[in-house]
Amino acid sequence: MRYYIDTEFNENGYKQPIELISLAIIDQYGTSLHVQLSDGWSLDNSSEWVKTNVIPHLPKLKMTRAELRNAIDTWIGFKAFQNNERSEFWGYYADYDWVLFCQLLADRMVDLPAYMPHYCNDLVQECKARGVFLHELKNAVPQMGTAHDALDDATTLWARHEWLLKR
Repeated sequence: MRYYIDTEFNENGYKQPIELISLAIIDQYGTSLHVQLSDGWSLDNSSEWVKTNVIPHLPKLKMTRAELRNAIDTWIGFKAFQNNERSEFWGYYADYDWVLFCQLLADRMVDLPAYMPHYCNDLVQECKARGVFLHELKNAVPQMGTAHDALDDATTLWARHEWLLKR
């Protein structure tokens, strides 16, 4: 099963941890989860850019990190167990997204649930491997909804990956 992820976060330099603010996941059939974290981040730590571009688009659904971890285990872990498969994850410039997602599910990479791979596929790298320029991808499938709304970004990622698979 393919899943597309996007996160929004606070990033304030190497002396402070990156804080996960929101997460969106959408599967290859369109089922989605879009959550604002109710713990682990502070509006006071948010830059003006985050306050302007991210905060207005946060979902109303709030969960603690523990609640979100349980929701993901229930949704993705159960499907993987039921179908005896590992999940496949995709992101867009996904390095920070993947680290934050993995830290949500386990304290350390080696402690990830069995259904979780230890890497995330990146659409930008896939485009490069296929010889597709990013502007071509963006022209073919424009941004859906609002940029920096995690669900809109994950939905755009999903649509762009589908376009790339059909090329």
